[in-house]
Amino acid sequence: MAQSIGKLIRAYRLEQKQQRAKVKLQLSEERWQLAIQGNKDGIFDVDFRTQTTFFSKRYKEILGYTDETLRDKDMVWESQIHPDDYERVMAVNQAYLIERSLPTYAVEYRLRCRDNSYKWVISRGQAL
Repeated sequence: MAQSIGKLIRAYRLEQKQQRAKVKLQLSEERWQLAIQGNKDGIFDVDFRTQTTFFSKRYKEILGYTDETLRDKDMVWESQIHPDDYERVMAVNQAYLIERSLPTYAVEYRLRCRDNSYKWVISRGQAL
């Protein structure tokens, strides 16, 4: 009987710990979303492991896209880079991600908008 009560207490404590972690994660996600929404910059996040990209609403707006015309799941970032800037951007990308010779990622280049015009952007970031 004492073992059963002990197991029950452990299960309850584990469930409480999981609930606190879930609430903490939800609050963190809400803060992240508020920071993105309050920012005038366009934000994108590339996950090279899953080959997916997150684009903030503002990022899409800057380039003339909507949630329906630019989906987060698509790995389209590279295809939007102006052909004259592509090699330079990829060289900076490689120096940062592969060679680890740069402390942060920063590069200025042109991105293709939905109407096929180009806008100059500055991408800055850091990889995990």
